Amino acid sequence: MRFINFYIILLLSNFVFSQNNSGCMDISALNYSPESDISDPLSCIYPSECSNNQQLIMIDILTESWSSEITWNITDNENNIVANSPNLNSFYGDYQVYTTYACLNINETYTFNSYDSYGDGWNGGLYNVSTCDGGLDIANNNNQPPSEFGNEETFLISLIDCSLYGCMDISSCNYDSNATYPSNCIFPDLFQDCNGDCINDINENSICDELDVFGCTDSSVVNYDESATFDDGSCLSNLSCSNDEIQVDIVIATDSYPSETSFTLNDNNGVVWNSGDSDNINSDYTSYPFQYCLPMEGCYIFTIFDSYGDGIFSGGGIEVYYESELVLSNPEFQYSSSVNMNCPPGFDCNTAIEVELGQHITITNDYWYLFEPENNGQYEINTCQSDCNTIIYVYDYCTGLLANSSEAFIYYNDDQCDIQSQVFPLFTEGQQYFIRIAADCNEIDWELNYVGPISGCTDETACNFNPIAEIDDESCIYPGNIDCVNGPDLYVLPFESTMYLESYQNEDGCAIEEGCLTGYGNRSIIRFDTWIKNVGNQDYFIGSVDDNSNTNQFEWDECHNHWHYKGYAEYVLFDLNGQIIPVGFKNGFCVMDLECSGDDDYGVEAGNYTYGCSVMGISAGCGDIYGSGLSCQWIDITDVPDGEYTFVVRTNWDQDPDALGNIELSYDNNWSQTCIGVFTNQEGVKDFYIATDVDGDGIENINDPDIDNDGFMNSQDQDIDGDGILNDLDEYPYGLGDCPSYTDCFGVEFGNSQLDCNGECGGQSVTGDMNFDFNLDILDMQSYSSEIISDDWLATTCNDLDLDNELTVSDISLLVNCVQNYDNLTRDNQSEPCNFGLEVTNPNDTVTLSIGEINVLEQYIDINVLNPNNEILGYQFKMENIEVTSVENLVDNYPITPYFSNDGIILGVSFLDSLIQKNYDPVPLCRVYFSSVEENVCIENIIDIVNQDYENVVTISDSQSCSQSFGIYSSENFTFMFYPNPCSDKLELKFKSNNFDKCNLQIRTLLGKSIFNETFTTNHFHKHISVKDFTSGVYLIELNIDEIKLSNKLVINQKQ
Repeated sequence: MRFINFYIILLLSNFVFSQNNSGCMDISALNYSPESDISDPLSCIYPSECSNNQQLIMIDILTESWSSEITWNITDNENNIVANSPNLNSFYGDYQVYTTYACLNINETYTFNSYDSYGDGWNGGLYNVSTCDGGLDIANNNNQPPSEFGNEETFLISLIDCSLYGCMDISSCNYDSNATYPSNCIFPDLFQDCNGDCINDINENSICDELDVFGCTDSSVVNYDESATFDDGSCLSNLSCSNDEIQVDIVIATDSYPSETSFTLNDNNGVVWNSGDSDNINSDYTSYPFQYCLPMEGCYIFTIFDSYGDGIFSGGGIEVYYESELVLSNPEFQYSSSVNMNCPPGFDCNTAIEVELGQHITITNDYWYLFEPENNGQYEINTCQSDCNTIIYVYDYCTGLLANSSEAFIYYNDDQCDIQSQVFPLFTEGQQYFIRIAADCNEIDWELNYVGPISGCTDETACNFNPIAEIDDESCIYPGNIDCVNGPDLYVLPFESTMYLESYQNEDGCAIEEGCLTGYGNRSIIRFDTWIKNVGNQDYFIGSVDDNSNTNQFEWDECHNHWHYKGYAEYVLFDLNGQIIPVGFKNGFCVMDLECSGDDDYGVEAGNYTYGCSVMGISAGCGDIYGSGLSCQWIDITDVPDGEYTFVVRTNWDQDPDALGNIELSYDNNWSQTCIGVFTNQEGVKDFYIATDVDGDGIENINDPDIDNDGFMNSQDQDIDGDGILNDLDEYPYGLGDCPSYTDCFGVEFGNSQLDCNGECGGQSVTGDMNFDFNLDILDMQSYSSEIISDDWLATTCNDLDLDNELTVSDISLLVNCVQNYDNLTRDNQSEPCNFGLEVTNPNDTVTLSIGEINVLEQYIDINVLNPNNEILGYQFKMENIEVTSVENLVDNYPITPYFSNDGIILGVSFLDSLIQKNYDPVPLCRVYFSSVEENVCIENIIDIVNQDYENVVTISDSQSCSQSFGIYSSENFTFMFYPNPCSDKLELKFKSNNFDKCNLQIRTLLGKSIFNETFTTNHFHKHISVKDFTSGVYLIELNIDEIKLSNKLVINQKQ
């Protein structure tokens, strides 16, 4: 559970607390101290979250005069006190606001008891009990001060969905346009606007003139800033924590996107002691101090988060102090950064215990050690003498590594010696390594041994050169030797028996970017093991990321901040036509020797454990296993059409040599496959079956008397395999007897040929190549844009890049990704920028378009955009009731020229991958000029908006913002327009004529009384008329031109 400190909104002065036997005496506080005899309300720590059967309530006390006379408590239906004020005449000051919190049981009744010791009531003071941050009042004595000696008010605690509550004051900084009910609002700090910019900053130094330099000006505290001339409240004072407590201080300085920043402070048991998010970190370029006294026996982990993934930048930062010692200072991070405090020895890599060679026993069931080898070579770590089920992890870095991290290791094993573990890492002299021993028991026996330097052939010209050998063992053989036929041979083992279906909830854009999943939300995935073995007579060498500039074996993963081996495995579904269906891809974050059992079928002896994540590879006779429980160890069948497919797992499918140039002895075994059927079950969820065993009963179709297990024997079943196709019409009425090897469109077994977009096997047609020059470039993007606007094209397999049967800005954006990011191409990755055919909509990104400024004189309408969740690459929308003449881009640093059609289709996209930055308030997107408009000009339809990750977003056309109606008369001789209608402030009129030089304009009541009458002696005019003094109602607006008289209703609707 997370906690927050008791706080006082207004400053309390002239009060001194005794420290003798003092403590928190509010029973609702988490640190309630019943043994205390002196109340210390400032020490109280209150809950900010409650258990599932409780509701968090906020209790506000607003004092007036004679506050020393008042007290209160809350009792349950058995008259037990569940929350209470400080003692009489001990704390409250006049004209103050005090706030506390309590967790009360849902569906139970409570009583707020107010007391006044003098008997003359609270003298104007009030109380308020609410939920949802003040959004819903549940007890407040009808906003009247308690009278006489006090009152009782009974209230019921109900389950409330606080997500419906938010600030509904549009002038506030935390205005929530999606809120259904109002709650607490936040307004700009003094001298600043909601963006944190100074209202007055004549010298333009980003420091408000009234405030000058901000910072901590107290030289006695740990975060004193000697350059500060105005104290910004960030000083970290001494909390005088008790002897059995430690003090933790945090200062968060926000950047321009404070709502992205949050933090947690939890212990090693997972209990969250404190946290912060947009509720209390909500202003840009502002310092937020947080200070806590925590129990000394705890081990605490502070984690800072950035929801967008770009850390805290542009002048922001973070400092964390543990007992006045700075332990974290402005770390560079993307999504998160952590630091541990007060943790016991061996808790994590920061507290790792230095260890030497020999036998050891851990203290706990998860213990960290620090080892610095004195010699290069191979070492052995094992827990084989332990009675526990153990796991060994080895890491070569510490920064950002969590105590329970199960990834980013360089060596790992959990079952080498029965349920115990053993690894053989390669260590470099003088480098630090972190060894983590984990098990299901404490006091784990383990040992660390030095095996010796790696020996082998050290001659690079030899056939059996060993790049990691330090001692030549005179084993080198050279070309011409009969044994000089060496090479690795990667073999993919069968995986069918490990397959199972899982429903997986995805909110991670990285999983899509890396090709692991094809969409957000609930996904149907098939998990399975991938076991790749080297059955050759030479190691398959990948090497270290340090050599990547020479070997090009690795790519940096921006999402998860670690290196990936680029071509570990590919998971492919082939349809009946041999075409690839995008379902998954596996980048290996580590390729290592996990088993070295050899292979009898290939005549390969057991290998030697050699490779780990620091130096990757697979030794001859060894194998690497990615278990089904690992991330991305699946295929995503959510969007796969029902039908039968060949499911293939393949490695080194493009037949690359290893990092040393060694070529595999054979590529025939780089594949393993099974045939599956994909279907939609009765719940509408995708499922699968093994095609050679349709009913999954363990009896293959060829031997199964009831293949589909429908209760009818095959001889009596009109649809034997249960696929919905009658036997006479079914090419395979008995299902598959075996799973034939996949062949490509040329009939080549395991071939790579595919149909091009025109259906020609191995054809040269390029998807997206609109000018047929066999290149994808900006010229194609321009062709897309022009043809989409003119609506001249039909969607085909060669131009519909996202395969949604429509041509929109979404297709152009995929082409932008391909052209601009082609240089970042990786080996056959399903998420490669030029692998088209996948449209993704991100449900977490929302963009709102609305009508902004309307200028009748210059004849334009501005379109505003609100995109707080994402940056925008491109947009396309349709306006209604308007004749468009041109469109102007209004976004800075987004160099585009919007495309448009006269009937209102507008398309904007950056061919150069420029982006519209995030906006937390509506800002101008584009200016639409018109020659004519009709009544009620609106954004009729938002066709597509694409974010920075080339994903479609959730779009909202703000129906509240459709422009108010125009009054329009148009003929070949003149045009007359008035706006808005209805009107409450100013009525705008525009008249233009080629033939008339005089006209009369009147506004009358329905009874004929003229309230405005003016004659114009010009062939054009533009005028504003104030209608503030007109009463609400219906009027007639009349225009008289020679013998022509025009009349229309005008509605005046004065705001109440």
